[in-house]
Amino acid sequence: MRRVVVFAPHYAEYATRLALGLAKNAQVLLVLDRRNSQNECDKQLMDEARLHLEVLEFGSFGRNERIISLVKIIAKIVKFRPHMVNIQEEEGSFAIWVTRIIARLYPVLLTVHDPAPHTGTDYAYVEQNLSKRSETRRLAKAFHVHGQYCSAQLVKDVGTARPILDAPHGVILVPHVNDIRDFEPKRVLLFGRMEAYKGIDILLDAADILRKRGVDFHLVLAGRGPELIRLANRLSKHNDIDVIEQFLAPSAAIQEFQKAYIVVLPYLNATQSGVAAAAFANGRGVIVSNTGGLPDIVEEGINGLIVNSGNADALANALEAVLSHDLLAKQLCDGAKKFASKHLNWDVIATKMMDFDTKNVSLWRRNS
Repeated sequence: MRRVVVFAPHYAEYATRLALGLAKNAQVLLVLDRRNSQNECDKQLMDEARLHLEVLEFGSFGRNERIISLVKIIAKIVKFRPHMVNIQEEEGSFAIWVTRIIARLYPVLLTVHDPAPHTGTDYAYVEQNLSKRSETRRLAKAFHVHGQYCSAQLVKDVGTARPILDAPHGVILVPHVNDIRDFEPKRVLLFGRMEAYKGIDILLDAADILRKRGVDFHLVLAGRGPELIRLANRLSKHNDIDVIEQFLAPSAAIQEFQKAYIVVLPYLNATQSGVAAAAFANGRGVIVSNTGGLPDIVEEGINGLIVNSGNADALANALEAVLSHDLLAKQLCDGAKKFASKHLNWDVIATKMMDFDTKNVSLWRRNS
């Protein structure tokens, strides 16, 4: 049986669900940042992970803890003797040290969540750590991305010499049976980090249009970020807008998705979206901009609607269509559930990764 390591300095829930899928056909060692896993993974998910695979959680607070963690991680991986190591790309100093050492010993399949940075603080962070990101990508033997758009973007950076696995972003913030509830009519959710690329001002323009048309809605912005400060005056003027300005634990985030009538992603630029994956996991339809990789996962009129990026009138029209027709909202919810089950299923994604691993065994050996 193949032995696979999943190393996740970030994206703990994503990595844990991927590892559980991989464990159906491989022996898996999952290596997680402890604080990240505590923020993203509930007890039930971590209990399931510990039951089906080896889990190593490490600390990364302070220089001494990072040094101790680095030694423990390398020793554990060497003892595990993996055939392949999947690393979730992250530009931090600790992640690059682990990658440098591991890449000398084992073939690395690098999961690239965002081939190019979003505008805002994401872009500034990547620019500050560009050399680390470039080195991480240089050390990888192959890549894993989400969707055709992301694949094309990555090719611009790394070329075509190394293979790229294109597999969807699996479901996250998955509700337990007792979490499932009916949506609240007219409730529109924008979720996640409130950054410049999210198009919040376009959403507020669309909200103004809906008010003029006499269309009822309840807009909820759940998350933190600099755009909430920049747009504070506009957000506070209307009683049909609620702002939940905090990091939401998984249970609270799931509750927000369950309450939502529709989830909006009016992004100005994007690669792929964990928010869309979470919406589908919770059986909620989406309205997305036709930017980046967002259209790759939306089937028009089935699990969502697609509008022109930056166009407040188009966004308002799509929102009005859903808000005025419960049947359409329910249709999108049903489509979201089916899409999540068929395309965003972690077992299916893990099978694609294992098939990719088997196909590239000769490459792993040639480059090891």
